[in-house]
Amino acid sequence: MNEIIIPNWPIPQKRYEILALQELLKNEKLTKIVEIGTWMGGTALLWAIMVSKNNGRLFCCDLSFYYGSFYSQLTGKHYNQLTYKEPEYTEFAKHITELEGNSHDPAYIAKVFEAVSPGTVDFMFIDGDHTYEGVKADFYNFLPLMKPGGYVAFHDILKTADHISLGCRVEEFWSEIKDKFEYWEFVDNNEYLCYGGPCPSKSMGIGVIKTK
Repeated sequence: MNEIIIPNWPIPQKRYEILALQELLKNEKLTKIVEIGTWMGGTALLWAIMVSKNNGRLFCCDLSFYYGSFYSQLTGKHYNQLTYKEPEYTEFAKHITELEGNSHDPAYIAKVFEAVSPGTVDFMFIDGDHTYEGVKADFYNFLPLMKPGGYVAFHDILKTADHISLGCRVEEFWSEIKDKFEYWEFVDNNEYLCYGGPCPSKSMGIGVIKTK
């Protein structure tokens, strides 16, 4: 059984959504995870800790892994790089492979398949291109990487005014795809500080499907 981890570092997730997701996965042996969209590396650190228990590997897919410094109101600390590259997390960072490129580029997709191998992934977290077309492409392009009975999670499945203003339409694709699989939805209605500022009520949402 996997330990439920309460992140004490900057992570762009609602607290109870990420805990509920871990509860869903707690009995799974996670040896290979793919993350599409890494940003500050907060979720990547969580996945890296999870796979480290089985000497596994996390594959992070993003346009770039070079970010400037940022300040977290949550921890009161300045971070000068991706969270998992902070010195205290070296033990877990060694389980991460960074794959830099555009997840919609056929050459990049081929690169990921060469590194990861089809049919071997236990869990995939999609949090990259939040347009309808983008999230749909990421799902179908990388679905062959999944093991039968694996889990694919989508971040930002709620339809909110902020999401719409930013061009985030994950909820459109989520509504289209979820009934084709066994699925779960996790929504934290609380409001509090998360990675760098306030996380409003009903602002994110995580949807999960189980592959066939």
